[in-house]
Amino acid sequence: MNLRLLASAFGLVVASQSLAGCFFLWDHDGGDVAIPLVPPADEAATFNFTASRGCGPFDRERCTPSRPLLAGVREVMQFELPGATDEVPTTVSSSDPSVVTVGPTVSGSTGGGRYNGSFDVRAGERAGTARVTVSRADGVETTVTVRVDEAAGMDLVEDEGTAHYDRRADRIALRVGERVSMNGYPVNVQGERLYANDGVVWTVPSAGRVSLSWSVMTGERVADDHVYVTAVAPGTEVLTVRAGVVERTLIVDVR
Repeated sequence: MNLRLLASAFGLVVASQSLAGCFFLWDHDGGDVAIPLVPPADEAATFNFTASRGCGPFDRERCTPSRPLLAGVREVMQFELPGATDEVPTTVSSSDPSVVTVGPTVSGSTGGGRYNGSFDVRAGERAGTARVTVSRADGVETTVTVRVDEAAGMDLVEDEGTAHYDRRADRIALRVGERVSMNGYPVNVQGERLYANDGVVWTVPSAGRVSLSWSVMTGERVADDHVYVTAVAPGTEVLTVRAGVVERTLIVDVR
């Protein structure tokens, strides 16, 4: 039977061998419209940052690459690709290594028709965008755009709701032994927060009145934009928080 007559009689889609994975709808203008049975890999693939504070496996919606990286910082990108039932080698590349460099992929797991893994991302020292492409040995490939930007300002937030930090005056008021939890978020000229990681550096001239700590870690620089400020002795101290070329100071009053 003629293919056109069959499609017209039944109003059905008939696939040809040259277009496997598609079906055809006959339109009344005389054309066959091909519609894919399976969405393209780019639509089903996901990419998320995981190194930033608060960007774990359960925070994917707020840790997408739609938010830019601070110039110079390191990140970890997790990816999931569709259509894999067995572990398949993958490679990753950057369209502009001066903006973003990438490390080798580390295999995660397969299951449910998906493949996941991760790789290191290092932002360059200048602003820009780069296309990061993950290619699988079986031909599946997907691309995500990563942005890098420079800090134009710093947003400071006390994250425990204790009201020790006065945003208008940039002052922290503590009694001896009290502690306040602070976060420093670099922002670009558009006001977007940048993923900063170890790009945020908190310092204090002396630990005699005020000490800084990062959970069980102490020091001037750790892979975190968060710091605990603890009052040690009465007096006034000046904290400095820096990201890239942006620097802010905070007055700490200890009573």
